[in-house]
Amino acid sequence: MSSRAKLGVAGAALIVAAIPATVVAGSLGGSDRPGQGPLAGIPTARLHPVGARTAGVRVVRAKGSGSRGVSLAYLETARQTVPTGVSSLRVGPTPRHCRAINGYYFIPNERRTEVVSEGDSLAGFRHWLFYRLNQSGAPVSNVVYGVVCIRGAKLIG
Repeated sequence: MSSRAKLGVAGAALIVAAIPATVVAGSLGGSDRPGQGPLAGIPTARLHPVGARTAGVRVVRAKGSGSRGVSLAYLETARQTVPTGVSSLRVGPTPRHCRAINGYYFIPNERRTEVVSEGDSLAGFRHWLFYRLNQSGAPVSNVVYGVVCIRGAKLIG
C-alpha cells in the first residue's frame, strides 16, 4: 500500500472517530473541551476509598526529583438506585492529585444486572461519568460505582 493510500485511510479513520466525539461534546454542553463543561441535571455521587492502596510501582527517577513513585487508588460510592430508562451519574471528586483513569459498576453478590452500560467517560480530571440503560422496567437498587485513579504521575491534558 502506498504512503498516499495509507494517509487516506488514516484520514478517513480520523473523520469517523471525530463524529461520535462531536456528538458527545454537543450533548455535554457543547464546550470546546468535551467533559469539561457544566453537567446540569446530572446527579453526583461521592466516593470513598476501598481496600488498600497499591504499593508504589518502581520507577526510574531523575536525581533530586523528589518523586515517590506511581500508585493506584480504588474509590467507590455508597449503594445507588438506578432509575428506569436512560440515565447518567457522575461520581467524584477523587482526592487531590489522584486522576481518574477508569470506572466500573456492580451489584454486590450478584453476577448480572439489568443495568446496561451505554458508556462512561472522564468528566474533568477528578470525576467519572456513567451513562446507563435500565431495561428492567423498575428501579434497580444496590448498584455500587467505582473509580480507579492514579497518583504520582504527571498526566498530559
